[in-house]
Amino acid sequence: MPLPAAVGRYLDSIQVAATRACYAETLGRLVDVAGPGRPVCELTPEDYAAVMLRWDGAAAATWNRHLSALGSFTAWAQRREILATNPARHLSRRQPARRGDRCLPEALLRTLLTGGGHALRERTLWTLLYETAGHAQAILALNVEDLDLGSRHARVASVRRAAEYVSWRDGSADLLPRLLAGRTSGPVFLTGRRAPASGSRAPAPTDADPGTGRGRLSYSRAEYLFKVGTAALDPRGRGWTLDQLRRTALRSAGQRSLGGQQVRR
Repeated sequence: MPLPAAVGRYLDSIQVAATRACYAETLGRLVDVAGPGRPVCELTPEDYAAVMLRWDGAAAATWNRHLSALGSFTAWAQRREILATNPARHLSRRQPARRGDRCLPEALLRTLLTGGGHALRERTLWTLLYETAGHAQAILALNVEDLDLGSRHARVASVRRAAEYVSWRDGSADLLPRLLAGRTSGPVFLTGRRAPASGSRAPAPTDADPGTGRGRLSYSRAEYLFKVGTAALDPRGRGWTLDQLRRTALRSAGQRSLGGQQVRR
C-alpha cells in the first residue's frame, strides 16, 4: 500500500479531532521524508529517525508526542499486515526534566561566565542575568540611561507602577563599562549590524543606538546564542535556556540569603 493512502486511512480511524490533527503533522512529515511513492512495507528506521530529527531539540513532551504518532501508525499498519517490521525500534521516549533539573550546574556555569571564547556582549549579558536574577526581557530592554554604574543598579521596566531595580556584583561591574565603551544613551545590548533605517523592519527610535544605528538585541537572538554557547557544556548537547539561567540565579541568591541568616544567628 502506498504510504499516503495508508496514512489517510489511519488518520480517518482516529475519532478524537485533536489527536488526529497532532498525528497528521507527524505523519505528513513521514510522507515528505519517505516520499509519496514509497510503499509502507519499505519504511526503515532511517526514515523514522529523519522524521524525528525535526523535533530533536524540542521538549521531551513534544518529542514523545510525535514518537507516539509514529508508534501508533506502525502498530496500525502491522495489524493490517502491510508492515512487517517496526521502523521505530531504535527510537526511545525521553524523560521529561524534573523541576530541579531546570537549574544549571554551578561549576559549569562559572566556567561559562569566567572562561574565554565568547564575545564581550554575550559574556556581559549572561553575567548580568546571573548576578541580577532578572527576567531576560527586562534586562534586554535596559538603556544606558537606566544604569547607575557607580551604585551597581538599574531601573527595569515593571508591570506595576512602583519602580523596580536590579543590582549586580563584581563580574557585571567589570564588564559593563567595557561593553558600553563610552556610550551614554541607547540600548545596552545591541545587534552586530546596523538596523534598517526605514520600512517595516526599522526599529523604533528607542530601540536603536543613535551613534551607530545598531538595533536592540532581541530575546530570540539572545536565547539562540545562549543555547549555542552552552551546547558544549550541556551533557545532552542541546544547550541551555535563558529561563534555566534565571532559575539558577534565583536558587543561588536564595542560598546566599540563607547563608547570611545562618551567620547572623
